[in-house]
Amino acid sequence: KNDEGTKETVKTSMVSTSEENSVNKGEKVSTFVWGKGKDEARITYTYDESNDIVTKFRIESPQYGSAFKNKEEGNKKIKILLGGTRGVTASVIEKNGTLIAVIEVDLKICKFSDMKKSDNYIIKGLAETGFLKGDGDEASYTQSKNSIMMNGFEERE
Repeated sequence: KNDEGTKETVKTSMVSTSEENSVNKGEKVSTFVWGKGKDEARITYTYDESNDIVTKFRIESPQYGSAFKNKEEGNKKIKILLGGTRGVTASVIEKNGTLIAVIEVDLKICKFSDMKKSDNYIIKGLAETGFLKGDGDEASYTQSKNSIMMNGFEERE
């Protein structure tokens, strides 16, 4: 079981690194955390710095992950809940014995304005709970960052 946790940790680290290396010119990546240890939630924004627009959003949440009995059940259910939403990928990973739901939104495909109108309560919730903030079609990095920091998230280098 420990080996699985280690593999997932390595896999997650590799994804983060590849995201940073594959960002387009003018895009930056910022990560924010809330909580400690097994309860730590992580939000990562990829954004166009010159236009202050979030282009990708990723949340890693043990709070969402705690709804599942195990990784297999979690992956089945999260695919049912979020499957078919263009620009959204979701999975459940296990890290150090804790189930973590990972949701990624490509905001170039799934527009912020569409998220706010979505029939899917998870997608709509991401746009309405303050993780993403903005006007019109685009989510503003500055507004989103200020919103989550006001709710206790801290920026990580």
